[in-house]
Amino acid sequence: MNYKVVTTWNELNNWQLAKIASLLFSAFSEEKIKHGLVYILFLRKKSIWNSFKMRYLIARVPFAELYKHTAFLSNSTDRTEFPKYLKLGFIKLYGPDSRMNNLTIDQFSMADMFYYSWCKTRNNKELNRLVSILYLPKGKVFSRKELDHSIYVRLMPRDKKLSVVLAYIGSRQLLIQRFTHVFKNSSGSGKNTYNSFDKIVFNMARSENQPFGPLSNTKEANLYDFMNILDDELADQKEFTRNNE
Repeated sequence: MNYKVVTTWNELNNWQLAKIASLLFSAFSEEKIKHGLVYILFLRKKSIWNSFKMRYLIARVPFAELYKHTAFLSNSTDRTEFPKYLKLGFIKLYGPDSRMNNLTIDQFSMADMFYYSWCKTRNNKELNRLVSILYLPKGKVFSRKELDHSIYVRLMPRDKKLSVVLAYIGSRQLLIQRFTHVFKNSSGSGKNTYNSFDKIVFNMARSENQPFGPLSNTKEANLYDFMNILDDELADQKEFTRNNE
């Protein structure tokens, strides 16, 4: 029998990602999580044939050998591909591009606030808010005033929403690695306080040079464009301070 096993987070299919998310964010024992990861990774998709193949494999290969294939899941969370859409009946909500390349800074700012709140509380309300900000009806542009589709998000399976969190974590980690000055003092550094990007957006809009124009335009700036300018400004400030000490 042939077994195809992925070796990176982005190779996981949507079923695998949702099940792994549900497992990792559960209160299960370490042993149960280990067995679950092996099962999900090798099963690939639930079916009678795949279940038969899984039982055949487990009966012939030591668990320790199978578990070695899950190492990439334990070493990091570098998933950057979001599920293309979340579905409830005939309703589809569409998610961000890979690495959140198409998000505005306003959308990211709001999403990041609820992501931090969810990390602290693990509350379903915060999870629903995060997903509602990232996933929109087809053709809709993000607006803080137009989140009516959140009623559908509340009814969607929790594991599907948790898969969005994993992709958000991986994409956010890339931002942290790339824009070191911006995230130097962020909550990701282990601090208990959280500084919203809303204030940073406001300050950039009222700065002397206004790189993106007034506040309304600044909010609509692409996430990466905004971060590039902000990171450069912070680096220049740091250099200026160092030279004038």
